[in-house]
Amino acid sequence: MALRLNRSSAIAYNAEYKVKLFQEWYNLGKPGSGKFRNILIQEKNYDPMLGDIPTGNLITKWIREEWSEYAIELDEQAMNTLEQEIIADKVEMLKRHADIGKKMQEMSMEYLNEHGVGSSRNAIQLLVSGMEIERISVGTPKIASKYVNMSDQQLLDELKRVVTGGKLLMELEAPSDPNVIDMVK
Repeated sequence: MALRLNRSSAIAYNAEYKVKLFQEWYNLGKPGSGKFRNILIQEKNYDPMLGDIPTGNLITKWIREEWSEYAIELDEQAMNTLEQEIIADKVEMLKRHADIGKKMQEMSMEYLNEHGVGSSRNAIQLLVSGMEIERISVGTPKIASKYVNMSDQQLLDELKRVVTGGKLLMELEAPSDPNVIDMVK
């Protein structure tokens, strides 16, 4: 609990109030303390002389000592969640494309089987397009879904395995000059 001195008395701001202010500050895009305090005064019809809201200095202290670090953590979590959603959406889209490609092939094969190759230009185009769409789309969702749930370390290990074929391509050797790193095959 933080204390603030007002001209007339000391006001204590409890944790629940600070959390509420943090949420407002974060949702407003993390403005500076002066701008944030002015927003609070205008939007909430607070009277700053009555001690309804913290001083600009106290808000600055909260931003610097508590809120900024927590906001960074929340931003990282939001980005991770967004990335996962984007990847999942892309995987779903590629699966749909692969299914459409298969259906296009089936439709064209049906037509070709019933009518022969005589005037079936559209059916042949549909077959080729369907095969192309399936070829492009079918492997990607499987590959993407494999990597989505890997940790950073697992991804690095997989990258090393793929790049080196499971073997170490280079070894580091202690250089004669401590400012230089020699890489030897």
